Amino acid sequence: MNLSKKLKSKQRMLLITLLVMVGLLLSGCGTRETPKVYRVGLLSGVGAFNSVIDSFKAKMTELGYLEGKKIIYDFQAADGDAKKMSQIAEKFVTDGVDLILTTTTGAAKACRRATAGTDISVVFTIIVDAVGSGLVDNLRQPGGTVTGVSRPDQVFLGKRIEYLKKMSPDVKNLWIIYDPDYPTAGGSIPALRQAASSLGVELIETQVSTAEQLVAELKKRSGRDDAGVDALHIMPDPINSNSAKEIIAFADEYNLPVAGNKPSHARDGALFSYCDDNIETGRLAASLADKLLRGNSTGTTPVLFSEPRLFLNYKTAQRLGLRIEEELLSQATEIFR
Repeated sequence: MNLSKKLKSKQRMLLITLLVMVGLLLSGCGTRETPKVYRVGLLSGVGAFNSVIDSFKAKMTELGYLEGKKIIYDFQAADGDAKKMSQIAEKFVTDGVDLILTTTTGAAKACRRATAGTDISVVFTIIVDAVGSGLVDNLRQPGGTVTGVSRPDQVFLGKRIEYLKKMSPDVKNLWIIYDPDYPTAGGSIPALRQAASSLGVELIETQVSTAEQLVAELKKRSGRDDAGVDALHIMPDPINSNSAKEIIAFADEYNLPVAGNKPSHARDGALFSYCDDNIETGRLAASLADKLLRGNSTGTTPVLFSEPRLFLNYKTAQRLGLRIEEELLSQATEIFR
């Protein structure tokens, strides 16, 4: 074979090789999988904490989960209704969502029941005692389908009474109106009782089962010359969350300090709130969701903790004639003036 024929043979082989490669590439393009679009259920236990959900979605966008392209959300609100929480959770499971984000203990427990035996992950937020409420086996190894972001240890509830005494030293008793059947009561009430006792504050307890009953209790004392209490505490349950404005309005009537359960309570007129920041909580929840959607096991993904912060209403303090020490002012994450 002369040189010319050898060159032509090599050219034919090269052409055949190129055609084969192009064919393989084209066939590969034809079988390429469509990118995964995740479906996430958003269960709002109480509307007061929807800022957690907004923050969660914003952080998920930062992490690359573009809404409508890589992730689709199904927002459902229970408005503190336990039966509705269960119905929404069951619907999410029937719909086959990839993950559920919840706010409040009641919503988290409903989702835990609904997802038992499935591979659907639940990320909870706005709960106080994850182990004591039965949501997880332990904080490092949650087990089952549930993990999430827990509010600080229950001792932070007692810290609220400590802050109250520092800001308003004359407080001798503290009125709490709460739902004894709500899951947080089992941990929050003993913590408050212990703190009150150690600080010489009498805890005045009133139990209710609806927001209407809470408002009725306020009205019983309203209009008197003396409210019969020195201060109020907005408790961590849906009834209090839905009645926070009424509690603050009652306190305004008698010039009483209020310890809030979330940042907006201080903004709305409570003397202060000592609690976790909903924005940061949502961002932490998104970091967990990202790990779970990437394949991490819920049962071995540790529970995260949000840090408590002080939110202070300086205008309320002035109206009540209270002098806030510089030390406390320097500790505040935000001061409402």
